[in-house]
Amino acid sequence: LERLEQKPRTQQHPSWKIVSSLGIGGREQFLERAPWYEPKRMNALLSDLIGDANFNWLGRRSAIDALVLAGASSAQLEEVLDKHFSGGLIKKDSSEHYKFLSRHLEKKIEEAKAYEAQQKQLEQEEKKDAKP
Repeated sequence: LERLEQKPRTQQHPSWKIVSSLGIGGREQFLERAPWYEPKRMNALLSDLIGDANFNWLGRRSAIDALVLAGASSAQLEEVLDKHFSGGLIKKDSSEHYKFLSRHLEKKIEEAKAYEAQQKQLEQEEKKDAKP
């Protein structure tokens, strides 16, 4: 984490591959391999990486995926969108990478909302089934 937190970041440092490796194997394997994992610190770091225009765009994309993998809610993802991408508002002069990252984050928000709705429905069904 300390290596990823170092600034200033550039297109080469830290390597975007470090961030992309966070998601290999899924959430359960990540948590097993990462006894150092501190959710609040990690989420703050990932949000910072996502918003750092000096950092490689592939690393920023991987940070979005890692934030989702770390269990960020749709509300948390929307905060990142609002903070770093003007709430998804794409300006005419925005770079292609900016547009791609904003759209990618919006897609992850929609996926998170669908997952949250599905979880809520399952909870309601379990409550209904548990009643005598």
